[in-house]
Amino acid sequence: DVEPSVGVGGGLVGLNEGTIAHCFWDTEVSELAASDGGTGLPTARMTESQTFSLSGWARDPNWTHDDGKDYPWLAWEGEPGQAIRNAVIDWLVGQGTAAQPYIISNPDQMTLLGTAPVLWDKTFVLGTDLDLRGVPVFPIGVCPGTDNKGILRDCYWNCGPATVSTWGTKYNGQPLNDGQMRLRASFVGWDFESVWTICEGKGYPRLRWEGAACEP
Repeated sequence: DVEPSVGVGGGLVGLNEGTIAHCFWDTEVSELAASDGGTGLPTARMTESQTFSLSGWARDPNWTHDDGKDYPWLAWEGEPGQAIRNAVIDWLVGQGTAAQPYIISNPDQMTLLGTAPVLWDKTFVLGTDLDLRGVPVFPIGVCPGTDNKGILRDCYWNCGPATVSTWGTKYNGQPLNDGQMRLRASFVGWDFESVWTICEGKGYPRLRWEGAACEP
């Protein structure tokens, strides 16, 4: 068990005034869900090499890892394992380029993307309407120098009931207030003739194949 010694506990760190990047802690072992820095993951994710390769640890000679069996170890400790290999991006369709962007099609992909800084200079598009209620989604970009440098093209998000946040850039999508999210004109570049539909003023856009009907 982890016992805070000065009244402030955290999974990785209790109090932090600097920059913490590419760091993780085990939320199950520590029994702590919060930290003033780092990313908390369950034990299964903490023992997967993919977790660390997606965060930029690949080919770092200072680390070894026995995939699926333990956490990474410093090489000088002599524990079983090998250098962490480059990430295999077989869980996204596309190439991550402007011409062939990665397509985000389900909540699990969005969750994984939040722990994958090696992909934050790529281009992404949403392939479907995602319901992220109750889904642990990590911010894309968590501290200076590790934020998203790719492009989330033609993506929008609800930043609040009335005001538009100043966070919107080409790097993290365009913020809209709740009212704007219900207007067809807000979704520049979207195909409302064959792909999307919207109940003007009443709901957010839906894919046509979902068959959602507008109430009178």
